[in-house]
Amino acid sequence: MADVTQADVVKAEREAAADAARVETLKTRIMSGEAVTPDELAQAQQLAEWSELRVVAVRQQCQQTRERKRQKACADLRTEMETNLPGDTIAAKLRALQAAATDYFAAVEAHNQRIAAWRKSMQDLGIPEHNNPIAPPEIHARLGWGSGNLYAGRRRINRVDPGMWLTRALEAARATIKDSAVLLPLSSGATAVPLSHPDPSNGDPYERLAALDEELPESGAQYFYRGSGGAVIARDTPYPPEEIKRLSLRIITRKEAWGE
Repeated sequence: MADVTQADVVKAEREAAADAARVETLKTRIMSGEAVTPDELAQAQQLAEWSELRVVAVRQQCQQTRERKRQKACADLRTEMETNLPGDTIAAKLRALQAAATDYFAAVEAHNQRIAAWRKSMQDLGIPEHNNPIAPPEIHARLGWGSGNLYAGRRRINRVDPGMWLTRALEAARATIKDSAVLLPLSSGATAVPLSHPDPSNGDPYERLAALDEELPESGAQYFYRGSGGAVIARDTPYPPEEIKRLSLRIITRKEAWGE
């Protein structure tokens, strides 16, 4: 069966209107005394009636065409849905993510346990807590420990917060999808926490994590000062005497500043 469209309906309606208008024209001519035979009027009326019936039929056929196409679209949609179900693929990727997270947590835990053991070894060896200068003194092989870091020369060795860096990685992944919101229900019954887009000011999380235990670059500064709070200030140009006095600075040597 050929498709009947809305254009066919419009065409039938236009023809029916023209046939009905012809009947009215013949009636007007008869009333005006013009010669119109009964057969002419009867034929025009029959044609107008047929045209009206045809409009009804064309409308029904157009609706049947729409319904046939709708049902086919429904069937096509079901076929598409049933042939593109990603359950197994998503489950496999989630298993891979869990395996990677397991390795990550194990590596972080091992790293943090080593830091705790190194800190204890330093304390057992009588190495004091270190805050200034940048590098610990030679007498302790330039080793030191502080509230949050271990020191080995200009290298700072930090504990790794597994949750913080995992969140940064998830935020970086979050930036690649278009969903308006990704919610993390962190525990049963708890309010889900929205996963934010990454803050560009934080930089690449992987580069920052990899750089946690890198050595500080050697400074080319030539002038060193210690502030009233103990902070070291390194400059390429000297402070004028009035600034030194105003800021309550004390001139120190490079060795005092950097420990080397």
